[in-house]
Formats: sequence, structure tokens, C-alpha cells
Amino acid sequence: MPGISINLEDQAVVEYLHRHIDCSGSMPTSIWPLLGTLSLQTRADTSNVQTVFSLAFSASSLAFLARSRAMPAAMVLAENKYIRALTKLNAIIGDAEHATSDEVLLAVMLMGNYEGIVCDFDSERLFLTQFHHMDGAIALLKLRQEHKHRGHFDQSIDRHIRRQTIRQSIYRGTSIPPWLQSGEAFGENGPELALDICLVKVSVLRHQGIEMVQRLTRAPGNTSHLEYDLESLLLEAQELDSLLIAWTFTAPCECRPGIHQCEVIDTAYQEASLGVRSSTDDSIARITLWNRYRGGRLVVNCIIEKVTNCIIRMRSGTMALDAQAHIDDVRALQRILVDAICASVPRIMDDVESPASAVRAFVLSWPLTIAVAVPGISDSQRQWIRLKLKLISGITTCGTFGKLAAIDLHNRKSPIAVATPYVTPERQYAMA
Repeated sequence: MPGISINLEDQAVVEYLHRHIDCSGSMPTSIWPLLGTLSLQTRADTSNVQTVFSLAFSASSLAFLARSRAMPAAMVLAENKYIRALTKLNAIIGDAEHATSDEVLLAVMLMGNYEGIVCDFDSERLFLTQFHHMDGAIALLKLRQEHKHRGHFDQSIDRHIRRQTIRQSIYRGTSIPPWLQSGEAFGENGPELALDICLVKVSVLRHQGIEMVQRLTRAPGNTSHLEYDLESLLLEAQELDSLLIAWTFTAPCECRPGIHQCEVIDTAYQEASLGVRSSTDDSIARITLWNRYRGGRLVVNCIIEKVTNCIIRMRSGTMALDAQAHIDDVRALQRILVDAICASVPRIMDDVESPASAVRAFVLSWPLTIAVAVPGISDSQRQWIRLKLKLISGITTCGTFGKLAAIDLHNRKSPIAVATPYVTPERQYAMA
């Protein structure tokens, strides 16, 4: 009896959904189940809006299959689907009704995911191209906000894109536009809303910190006139750190993590006997929430450390000694926060072949990317985190995380923008 032949595209869709949809209910709410539903609904629909989503979904899933299973034929087909999706997208992007649909917005996100899988991470320019689809999604999201009265939009998509925008803006050092800063307008509520307010402030603070570093670079000879601005930035960072601490006391008890101490020797890194505290939480959503808090505090405290170091260079005597003692306290806190993030890794990544393993890996990617760049951690711990980011890169087939693991987040400037791969809605409407 001949074996059952499975179409390559169908195989890719099955593999993609298996790795991205969680049925246990333990994961944070995500847009992946919606992607699965739409992928089945749109395969028989030939309208432009549905076709661009279907092509983008096929391109992303085929690229995922090609990388995860080493199937070059799937990558060839993925590239063909991507080019066709890009052509369809450019044809409809100027139509507000079509451009603001759930399907088109998800298609843009999927195309960014495709770029993250296939781009050359040895090239800075190509590495940054994946961000352009994210920028395009933000532009479409703005249009959706302006055209809310025209129809019903799935708010979970908007919320997902906004959260991703905030995370990216923090490690890119870019500012968040005012219309995107209110989490409540996008359905955030409860502890998530309170933390969201803090993380928006973290993004703004990091952008200010980068601008301050640029000002110091332009005036290396005499920076005394910047001391007041540095002290103001330091005070703002300290107030934000206090706000984040206050969040931990207002969050409901059920949101607070329980952690026990245990010794874990990671077999992938036998050179260092690295102790990792393993989380006892049952809820991955709860761990994710707290890792967002920890990542935010790490960024804030790295800024506090850097600004304090700048102030020390301008001072002498007792004031400089007091500032140095404060830096030691900040670094001790950084190590505690990084330890807590590392503690969540064994709980979330229990099985790399399990259903929704890619989503589990994505959940860890942002806090680990923040943690790996913290200057005060040991070399062995940094190496351990880099190995986990490399594992995440393999599970998600997204080389971004491997690239980001090698970047010192707190010492690099915001990336320089390069040309977008398609005409953005702002440009379309400016020309209309």
C-alpha cells in the first residue's frame, strides 16, 4: 500500500501551528490561535485581502519548516510566496478599508517573521530589514485607530502589536508615539495595565538616555554644563525604579511568583557550575508578567549605573565615593533580577519539541535579551544566557535572538533607519 503523500505547504502549516498554538491554557493570551483560524478560512478565498494573508502565512510557515527541518525546497517555495505577498500588499496598502483589516495587519506581522527567519544576520542592513515590517504594522495600527468607526477590529491583534512595539522600542532606543502610549486604549487592564504604564516610561527613559550619551559624545572636552541634566535623568530613573517596585506591592497575590532554590547544572555548559533557581509557578502567563517587570527594572538600573558613572567622572572626594557605593548596590540588584529571569527558563522551556514550543521560546526571548547585556553579571552567566538565546533562535528559527545576544544593548546607539521594503501608508496617503 503506497504511503500517504503530504503536500509541502500543508506540512509546513501543520508544523507551524503545532509549534505556535498552545492548548493547555497555561500560556499568555496570544494571536497564534487566530492565525490558525484565519489560515484555514482564507485558503479557499481569492479576494486580495485574504490572498495577501494566505501568501504571508504560507511564506512564514514554509520558511519555518525549511529552517527547522533543513528542507531547501521549502525555502524556495517560501521565497516565491513572500514575493507574491509583497506584490499584493503594495497593491492594496493605499485602500484604508482593506489596509486596516485584521488579515492585512497580520500579514505584515507574518512577513516580518519571515524576514527574521531568512535574513542574513552577518549584515547589519539586512538584520534591520525585519524591523521595517514592524514599523509598517505600527503605521497600519495608527490607521486602525483613526478608522475605528468603520468596522470591528480584533483588539487582541492591536494589543499584541503594541506590546511588541514597546519591547522593541526599549532595546532599539526609539521613542513611542503619543497615540500608542495609552495601554488602556488597547484593552490593557488590571496588573498588566499598571505594568504597561511603567514599561512605556522605561522606553521613554531609554530614549532620553541615548540622547544624553550622544550629547556627551559631542562635548567630550567639557561636560560640566551637562551635570544638571545628568542629575535630572538620574532622578527620573530612580523615581521610575520606585514606581516599578510599587507595582509589585499592588499586583494581586495570585500574580506573585513562588520560587524555590535548587541547583541546576546545565549540560550544555559544563565549564561553569551555574546555579539556577527553578520557578515553581504553574502559570507561564504569571512568569511572563514578572519577567516583563524584571526586564524593565534591569533597563532602568543599567541607565542609573551609566548616568552615575558619568557623574562620578565630574566629581571628586566624598560625593564620588558615595556614588560608587550606590553603583555597587545597583549591580547587586541587577544580579538578583537576572537570577530571577534565569530561574524561569527551566519551567517555560521544559520540552523543545512540545506543542507551542516556539511560543514558549518567544516568551523568554525579550527578558533574556535584556539580561545578557547587563554589565554586572558574571562571564559564566552571560555565556549561559547566550546559549539559551541560541537555543531560542533554533526553536523559533529566528536568527534575531542569536544576533541580539552578541549586542551590548546598553552601549549601542539606536539603529539607523534604511529604506522600507514597501510603501508605508503615511507615504501613500501623502501622495494621494
